Amino acid sequence: MSCPSEIPVHLHKGSRPVDPVFSDEELLYRRIRRPLIGLLPDALDFDLTEMSVNRELYSNQPEDVLWNINASSATDHFHDQGIVSFPVREVRAVHLRHPQLDEYCVMRVMHQPEDCMYPHSVVVPEMRPGQGVSKPSKMMRTELRTRFRELSQVIQTEKGA
Repeated sequence: MSCPSEIPVHLHKGSRPVDPVFSDEELLYRRIRRPLIGLLPDALDFDLTEMSVNRELYSNQPEDVLWNINASSATDHFHDQGIVSFPVREVRAVHLRHPQLDEYCVMRVMHQPEDCMYPHSVVVPEMRPGQGVSKPSKMMRTELRTRFRELSQVIQTEKGA
């Protein structure tokens, strides 16, 4: 796949392999599309099906998360959006019990590099022991969004907000 020419070469995957090892101290960067509510991002900016983030380890700067790997022009990137960060240790600390079942939800961080965005990773909910429901309940998703909202450090606010 050919990457949009504006995307810096250090972000290209090339022949680098998937790196499943995340240190607890490593930061994850996420784009936010909505204006801040007070000093915090909107909870709706945290997609809990498969939340797209970039790894600090393979980013030169947090703004690397703003490049659009599907850009059709030089102006088709996300440079007007905000950025938040949160440490892997906080993601791993999430542990929510299902309200009616003997199951709980943890968050998993996985490196899923794209051809034009090697730092790309995902944060996904995982139900344990995994025998009943396959995804968190609506109440759990609301709680998870609230937790991510509260543990996020705002790095850049949306331009024009």
